[in-house]
Amino acid sequence: MGGHHVRRHRDLLLIRAALTAVALVTAYGAAIALTGLFNLFALLLVAAHGVTLLLARAQARSHRPAEGDPAPQPADQPPAALPRWLAVVTAAVAVLAPMIYLGYQQATRSAG
Repeated sequence: MGGHHVRRHRDLLLIRAALTAVALVTAYGAAIALTGLFNLFALLLVAAHGVTLLLARAQARSHRPAEGDPAPQPADQPPAALPRWLAVVTAAVAVLAPMIYLGYQQATRSAG
């Protein structure tokens, strides 16, 4: 009987962790969209974050901890982090597409 409770508790913890991850990804996407609404140039921070994720992924792949090494390095990230980040950024940019277009139109009118 005890094993059943342990499995149920483990399953509930996994569900909670998954929901927390979904909430964090959703909040990140909303933050990107709101940032873009206030200042389109601030979206360059998103590009910098993408470069950081790429570099961290490359570092994690090149560094394989030897036996006896301490805890994993901060660069050790789940392999799904980059595709998930790309999906969230794509969705946020799609939401911001009209604003980006209007900003481009305004910039070309004032430049010419």
